[in-house]
Formats: sequence, structure tokens, C-alpha cells
Amino acid sequence: MKKFLILALVFLGVMGCATTRPVHKVDKELAPYVELYAKALAFNGCKNKYLNLPRRTFIVFDNLIENTVEGVGSEIGVCEPGYHTFTVRVDRYHWNLASIQQRMQLVFHELGHCVLRLDHSQDSGNYMFPLEPQLTLEDFYSQVNADMQYVCTGN
Repeated sequence: MKKFLILALVFLGVMGCATTRPVHKVDKELAPYVELYAKALAFNGCKNKYLNLPRRTFIVFDNLIENTVEGVGSEIGVCEPGYHTFTVRVDRYHWNLASIQQRMQLVFHELGHCVLRLDHSQDSGNYMFPLEPQLTLEDFYSQVNADMQYVCTGN
């Protein structure tokens, strides 16, 4: 009986440790854009609070457009934040048609929601506008840097 209790306690201890380990699933095609976002955070003075992903992070492809009626109101990306977790889902069809800049804007937009807790912008020329804005790279980088600096450092 004593051996059984010891084994049960060891098992529960191991299981308890296993559930607290971080679980990160980032699709390999999305990973370079996520890494670039993390580098931008560090560059803009965001400390560990923003650089450390939550315990459970999923950044994956999904068929978002197929899940709507005739594509009406369809989303090309979505952030689903939770307590110590977030999921970013990106529409595979849109991704395959997107340019490198459009892909970067999409990932940065969704991570802006999940990591920095940004809302949609009312400005149609902002990368946080709900519809995909047409931005120059210079404007895009300027907006991202300004948002990160404001959220992370208050400047």
C-alpha cells in the first residue's frame, strides 16, 4: 500500500509538472513572421512581459473563409486570446494568394491583438484597420514601431 501511495504521488508530481510546461505550436510557414515580430518587440523596448509567449500559444492555419456563408463577412485572420493562452488562426487560401508584405501585415495585425491587446483602428490607412490596408513598407513599419513603443514604454 505504501509503495502504491509513493508511486501515485510521483505520478501526480510528474503530471503536474507536465501541465505547466509551455506548449507552443507555430506553423513553420508562419514562424519567420512571428520571429520578426518578436525582434520588433525587443527593438522597441518591450521587455519580458511581451517577449515571453503565454504558456499555450498556437499560431496555425485554418479554413476561415470556408467557414462563412459564401465568403460574406469572412476573416483572413483571427486572434483568440485567453488566460495564459492565445490562438492566432490564419486563412490558408488567403495566405497562398498574399504577397510577403501582406503576409507580414496579417501576422503583425493578429499579434497586435493577441500580444499587445490592440483594438481595430478606425483609420483605413492603419495596419490595425479590420480590412487589409494598402500600406507602404515605410508606413507599416512606422505604425508598428509607434504602437509597440506606446504599449511597451508609454512613449
